[in-house]
Amino acid sequence: MKYANIAPIVLGLIMCLGMVTHVIIANKSTSFQMRPIPPTHSDMDSYDYEKQLLKYEISQKHIELQKHQVAMQAGVIAVLMILLTMVIYILNLILVRLKSALVFNIISLVLSVGFIGWAFLMMANPRKIGFDEVGIAFIGFSIYIIVSGAIGISQAAKYKRRGKILFGNDEIIDDLPPSN
Repeated sequence: MKYANIAPIVLGLIMCLGMVTHVIIANKSTSFQMRPIPPTHSDMDSYDYEKQLLKYEISQKHIELQKHQVAMQAGVIAVLMILLTMVIYILNLILVRLKSALVFNIISLVLSVGFIGWAFLMMANPRKIGFDEVGIAFIGFSIYIIVSGAIGISQAAKYKRRGKILFGNDEIIDDLPPSN
């Protein structure tokens, strides 16, 4: 189990790099320098104004399309990486029988489900919630995945040193001395 906890570290690094790249792309596409300026009607005739207005609308649609593509790519990357790390959390719940590991893995599973829901929400309607707004949270969660992998390695090693029998004999239910 100790070696299986290396996977979240690798997945977290891949997710972190992917999210940083997508945050940079999303912020470039929505920055004010890249946004076109709407035309004004005062200094041109009606034909030129309509032509400039059409160019402006096309560039706005291009920005929206690019924003949607970035949200979809980042959402798919996030969902896949989080699902793979959830498998490791579930394996830790089953195989590592420490109370601290139990609590930590349950918290990690709850956070993972929340972030998967957030990713689906972002992919479903990128006009309402864009990746340029929530990408930093996904970067933070990928760092959490890296840290959880390191903690999982230490908990698995601690459990292996401790042995499979936590308190006394496995076959005796009440092995504590009776209290007087």
